[in-house]
Amino acid sequence: MKSIKKSTMKVNGLSKLARKVDKQLMDLLVGELKNIRAQQNLKSGQMKIA
Repeated sequence: MKSIKKSTMKVNGLSKLARKVDKQLMDLLVGELKNIRAQQNLKSGQMKIA
């Protein structure tokens, strides 16, 4: 009974950690995509001016 409880607690802890890491990765990915988009807009703006 104790081992089942420990296993459940471990799984819940890992699940919580996985959700946290997933959110951080998604935030990082969104930030990088915004940077790429901004850089592309700057490049296209420079081309139009030139």
